[in-house]
This record gives sequence, structure tokens and C-alpha cells, in this order.
Amino acid sequence: MKGRKKQENYTSQEIADRLGINRATVSKAFIGATDVSDELKAKIFACAAEIGYKPKPNGTLGVLWCKEGTPPSMEAVKTFTAAAEAANYRVLTFHLEKMVDLNAFFKENKLCGALMPDVVFNSSTYLQLHTVKYPVVLLDGYDGDNPLISCVQSDNLYAVSDAVDYLVARGHKLIAFLGGPQNTLAGAERYAGYVLGLARNGLPYKFDLVYFGNFSEDSGEEAAQYYLSCIKYFTAIICASDDLAKGFMTHIGRGGRTVPDDISVIGFGDLRYENNLDGKLSRIVQNFDEVGKQAFAALKLTLGGAHGQRLKLKTLLDEGTTVCPVVPF
Repeated sequence: MKGRKKQENYTSQEIADRLGINRATVSKAFIGATDVSDELKAKIFACAAEIGYKPKPNGTLGVLWCKEGTPPSMEAVKTFTAAAEAANYRVLTFHLEKMVDLNAFFKENKLCGALMPDVVFNSSTYLQLHTVKYPVVLLDGYDGDNPLISCVQSDNLYAVSDAVDYLVARGHKLIAFLGGPQNTLAGAERYAGYVLGLARNGLPYKFDLVYFGNFSEDSGEEAAQYYLSCIKYFTAIICASDDLAKGFMTHIGRGGRTVPDDISVIGFGDLRYENNLDGKLSRIVQNFDEVGKQAFAALKLTLGGAHGQRLKLKTLLDEGTTVCPVVPF
């Protein structure tokens, strides 16, 4: 072991000598330090590849899927993994059993921290979070009691309330909402944003214009069937995911209602549909690449001893062709 350590020190020093820099800069490049420029990092990595130098990993991180909720965009998980590996962490993916002991799992698998993308409220996993002894970052989740836990999410509440403002400015006063599961933070906050948007525009809340699904395309079709069978009238609908919007538009067309002439539709997500049945979907866009990068940055801070943090990232309203103004009679 001593000889191996000596060889690793020697090769990192060789990189420093070849590039005319100090060995500390080489080490900082491999842990993703921000005070080493991207250009210099590229030179260090290229030199390391040339001489066959592979630094010892800083530790092993886990991506722990709970199988309890609707998975977020895989793009955020991929970006998190790429950022972690670039900082010289080993990343392993696990699918947890429902009754797993989290602290024992971390210890058994020698994990120094983890990303948990799909934890839902009141699940067996969620109820253990306040006692977890290892740094964890949640995507669209929250636990305010444990200083080792961070949360990175899009600003769900104001994204939806701003979408209500957008529709009201175009003459819509009867606005429906197609929501996701309320045992998820994203589902609960997007619904709260809809209620807030109605309230601040002086519009009444109508319970029969709200339908909850599970973020899936099938739920969107089921919601459209509900609205058609009950003959519910509204001029616009905000969907809590792009898949919900796509399913809704597919089925509502079969019922003789067109988008956007009869119903304007807004989705939520980052699915890049080139063309939908009635044109480009108007939607609230999340930057999943940034979510993944910020998730690793937050986890890295807690690995270094910092207090966990809650980050809310801004969204954008991408204006497509599925919203049109209400034409007054």
C-alpha cells in the first residue's frame, strides 16, 4: 500500500512538472475546485491520460432510487453523475427496498453521500431522513430537521402562479388544473401555485375543475375523459407535467374539443416535443442540467462539513402554440 501511494504521488508530481504548475493545483483539478480554470483542468486531464495516471477516488456516492414516487427527469440524475465523476467521485446506482435501514445501507455499501431523486412524503424512506447520518441531497423533496440534507428543486409554486397570471392576461377566467400526486413536493407545490394564482387574480376556486393524477400521459387521458363526461366548461388548463398535457390533448381531441381554439393548454417540464397534435406545447420549462449540477454542488458542500441548504431554481414560460387569447363575445 505504501508503494502504491508513493507511485500515485510521483505521477501527480510528474503532471505538475510537465505543465510547470504545483502538485496542489493538480489535486484541486481532480476534485473539481472552482479556482482552477477549465482550460488548465483540460490540460491536466489530458496529461494524466497520456501518462496513465488515475487518481484515487475521493469517495463513493450513491444514487438511491426508492421506487416510491414518480421519477424526475433522468437528465438531472445524469448531470449530477457527470459532475460527481468529474470531481473524482465514484457513483453507484441502487434501488432500495421499502423497509431498508438507511444508515446501515450507507455503512454497508461504504457510501459517503447520496442523491435521492424520488422520495415521497410519509414513505418509510422519508420517515428515516431526520436520523440519517450521511450527507444526502433530494430532488423536489424536503426535510428541514436534518442539517445533512439538502434539497434542489425548481420553483414550483411561483412557476404555476405566474402561469395563471399569463392566462388571465390573455382573458382566461375559467382555468382548470391537472395536478400530480400530493404526496410529492412537486405535486403539492404546483397545486398550491394554482390556488395562489387564482387568489391573487380574484378568481374563485372551483373544485370540480381540479383533477389529480400521477404525472403520466395515461393520467392526462383519464382527466380529459373526466372533464368530457362531466361536461365541465373552462377555457384553459395548467398541467403539472408535460406528459399530463400530452395525454390530455390526445383524448380531449377525440371528444371534439380543439387546442387552443376551445381549450388553451400549459404543461410543466422539459420534454422537447417538436410537434404535438395541435402544435408546440406551451410549457413551464425547468433547467434539469442546472438542477443536476446544483445537486452535486450542494452535496459537495455538506460532504465538506457545511449545513444542508434548500435551493429553488427559476423556471421559464416557453410560449408555444397551445395558448390563445379568449375572444370576447
